[in-house]
Amino acid sequence: MAEKEYTIRFNDTVRIPRTRFANKVVQATKAFVKKHTHADPQNIRLSADVNAVIWARGMNHKLNKMNIVLRKKDTQVWVFTPEGNDLKAFEKAGSPPKKREAKAAEKKEEKQVETHEGEARIAEARKEKAAKPAKVAPSKVKAKSE
Repeated sequence: MAEKEYTIRFNDTVRIPRTRFANKVVQATKAFVKKHTHADPQNIRLSADVNAVIWARGMNHKLNKMNIVLRKKDTQVWVFTPEGNDLKAFEKAGSPPKKREAKAAEKKEEKQVETHEGEARIAEARKEKAAKPAKVAPSKVKAKSE
C-alpha cells in the first residue's frame, strides 16, 4: 500500500461526554487506520495537520468527518490530510518534518549568530580602548607640573 485516500465519518464512533470529543476522534482515527491497514497501533503516526484539523474546533465540538491520506513506509503508517503541508514534505524528504527539531536548529543558528556578533563587538571595543591614550585625572597633571 503506497497511498490511499479515505473519508472517516465520526457520527457513530463518538458517543461519549462532550468534554472528550477530540480525544475520542484521535482514538477513532487510529482504530480506523488499524482496521484498514492491519498495522500495529504503535506504528500509526498522525501528522501535525491531522492533529490541527481534529483540535481546530476545540475539545467540546465534534468533528463529523475527515478526509485522510495513508502512506506506508517500512512498518509505519503515516496519516495526512490531502491538502496538508506535511504530505508535501513527506513526498520530498521521505518522512514528515520534525517541527521541534527544526525549531531547535533555528534557535541554535540564531544563538551562533548572536555570539559571533557579540564577539565582534567585544573585539572592536578592545581595539578602541587600546588605540586611545590613557586619560590622566586633571588633579594629577597639575601636581606633576609643579
